Amino acid sequence: MKRIILVLVVILISTNTLHAANFRWTKIVTTDDRTTEFYIDKNSVKKVGKFHYYWQLSNYLILEESDDPNVKSNITFNILNCETKEFKSLNFTSFNLNKGRGEIIDDVIIPDEDISYFAWKYSGETTAFGRVFKEVCKTK
Repeated sequence: MKRIILVLVVILISTNTLHAANFRWTKIVTTDDRTTEFYIDKNSVKKVGKFHYYWQLSNYLILEESDDPNVKSNITFNILNCETKEFKSLNFTSFNLNKGRGEIIDDVIIPDEDISYFAWKYSGETTAFGRVFKEVCKTK
């Protein structure tokens, strides 16, 4: 467990959101309703044991009524268990412009904000997240 935490700290420090402009985003999928695009930085994907760690960009094309109108995109640092298709987000940064540009609206380390948000979430293979996970899990 200590090894995983050390690896997480190293990864977060070496690829934090302050360097978002330097990420090399690869578009993976657009949701079926064409409201959101998902990208990953393939260079950030690291496999440690059974987990994959990676940076993801969510680009909002169409906002719904319940969405914050100031947020056009966000970047998250995720942990993915490829065997169970479960994931956790460690870091969340939202921006007022698309593709991780503009001013930062929120910048949160999720377990510090509220530990209940740091729970494993499941996403089926047919969802947009499922297609992102398939791409991330290709990394050996």
